[in-house]
Amino acid sequence: MMPFADLTVAQAIHRATAEYHVSTRRVLSVLEAVSARPSGIGPMGIPAQWLPVLARAGFPKAEVVGSPEWNVAAGTWILAVTRQGSDASRNQTAAIAGMATTAGPLAVSQLAQAINAAASTYHLPAAFITAVMLQESGGNPGARSPKGAMGLMQLIPATAARYGVTNPWSPRQSLMGGAAYLAHLVREFNGNPTLVLAGYNAGGQAVRNAGYRIPPYEQTQQYVPAVLGEYQQLTDQ
Repeated sequence: MMPFADLTVAQAIHRATAEYHVSTRRVLSVLEAVSARPSGIGPMGIPAQWLPVLARAGFPKAEVVGSPEWNVAAGTWILAVTRQGSDASRNQTAAIAGMATTAGPLAVSQLAQAINAAASTYHLPAAFITAVMLQESGGNPGARSPKGAMGLMQLIPATAARYGVTNPWSPRQSLMGGAAYLAHLVREFNGNPTLVLAGYNAGGQAVRNAGYRIPPYEQTQQYVPAVLGEYQQLTDQ
């Protein structure tokens, strides 16, 4: 990755919008909004919880914080990753069976058949389901949260019942139930992955109450970029 600090801000905008397929108008609108109402880090107003995700994607924390050019590039990358649309759906049947990533007691490769079946059934990218699963349970089908969420996709009893999951400890049933819920959220939020993930973590009503933004809950604000970062890594495999 060419150091963005070697460019002017205008050059950084031009290069980042071309590289990450984001419109210049969209980047400029963010810059204008942050300038009028400063928030977050740098000219793009990047939330601090994105810094670890950006670091994994090749944007050093020090540069994102200290260099306007790097900040613009990182912010544009975030816009690309979180943009509304179905670009990722082109990979809905992506094969992940060869991955050696260990996910708790089970490796992703051991779950590939069930993940791909859920992806095919609900028309979701396999990598997206995988990213949610890894964040929810680390791939542990016996995981249980203090709030009673169970299994790979951490379904609460009401959600499990809603989507016909009779055994939340079954990897296949959990993945099918979680994918069904994700598909419901995709329809509700017009395919916007940021809102879909926020809804999965905090509930669709919380997203609506927040004005169709990530609700102001620390856990959700950390959850969304973490899953998106994992998803990006999986699709880059």
